[in-house]
Amino acid sequence: MKSPVLIFVFCCLILFKVKSQSLSQGIPQVKYYGSNTELLVDGAPYLMTGGELGNSSASSTPYMNPIWPKLQKMHLNTVIAPVYWELLEPQEGKFNFTLVDYLIKSARQHHMKLVLLWFGTWKNSMSCYSPGWVKTNQKHFPRVANSTGGPEEIITPFSKEALLADSKAFSSLMRHIKETDSKFHTVIMVQVENEIGMLPDARDHSKLADEAFNRPVPTKLISWLNSHKDKLVPEMQKIWQDGGNKTSGNWESVFGKSPATDELFMVWYFAGYANAVAKAGKAVYPLPMYVNAALNAPGKKPGQYPSAGPLPHLIDIWKAAAPDIDFLSPDFYNPNFKYWNDRYTRPDNALFIPEHRFEDGVDAKAFMPLGITRRWVFHPFLSKQITKRQVSRLANLTVSFSS
Repeated sequence: MKSPVLIFVFCCLILFKVKSQSLSQGIPQVKYYGSNTELLVDGAPYLMTGGELGNSSASSTPYMNPIWPKLQKMHLNTVIAPVYWELLEPQEGKFNFTLVDYLIKSARQHHMKLVLLWFGTWKNSMSCYSPGWVKTNQKHFPRVANSTGGPEEIITPFSKEALLADSKAFSSLMRHIKETDSKFHTVIMVQVENEIGMLPDARDHSKLADEAFNRPVPTKLISWLNSHKDKLVPEMQKIWQDGGNKTSGNWESVFGKSPATDELFMVWYFAGYANAVAKAGKAVYPLPMYVNAALNAPGKKPGQYPSAGPLPHLIDIWKAAAPDIDFLSPDFYNPNFKYWNDRYTRPDNALFIPEHRFEDGVDAKAFMPLGITRRWVFHPFLSKQITKRQVSRLANLTVSFSS
């Protein structure tokens, strides 16, 4: 999410039903059937027409109260809302679920479902939504170091203490959702972290990172690459082939010395961290979970964009390191809409577009993936000052998709 103000989002999840399935009325889940995907809610395919709130909108109940009627006027059936680690656990081990309870209660009252965004260790690369007791204790929760050795506002993924703290908080959130919502299924999906990425360098240069960088490439990754050799994305095939398709050695000996290798290294540890958080949450209450990406701009090198996120050229490593993530998703602020759609559409990855800026032609884009991918979610952004014309356009689209 790029805007600090309330943003409304139109989203539609069109998932095609294959042969009649005998499915129990259970927890929401994502099911893959060959080239088709279904989001199942209460045992039936769910058509999502949703609105996403701004970064801080869900931090205030008075601010939120007048928003719900606006969402209803847009004929939305789902609200996408952040949950903030810093407000959920303001003191270590002491949790406050007031805002979460408010979201769930209000969504039910307005006959809507919820997708929750976990603003945990990372949000838009930075660690700005982690609690104060995490931010102020860099000895216990160390930061990424840049190439000159200076700390960045990014908690390093090599911190076992940070991973443990995030996992505990996320598990507590999922436990509370299970206890308060498992009979109602108001919450149908969760995003783990937000736009993970490395800046301003391609990799972390902290002591912990340097030690990991000089160790052998994990055998789990090498085994995954070997078993998927014929299906790797072109960029992954090239960098491995250029290094001689080696199956042992440290990162530079296997993949060569380059910013691209630095990025691959960070992918493995960012993805592993996100997967561990998701796995801990799913052990309590296994809702569908995904991770979103800030797309890399054309002509930019690793470190000049939020590197190592779930980007198309890195998707193989994300799939290897994060098997508990149901799908990886692009946020759209770049052109070449079809190109990016195609790169995220895979038999093992349902296309889900969490964000797209509102612009001319955005309504046509909402329909285009239907014929191309047959599985997707689409969210054009609107500003806080929504015009009547914009509300009308989105309301008409939601009615069209629902009919």
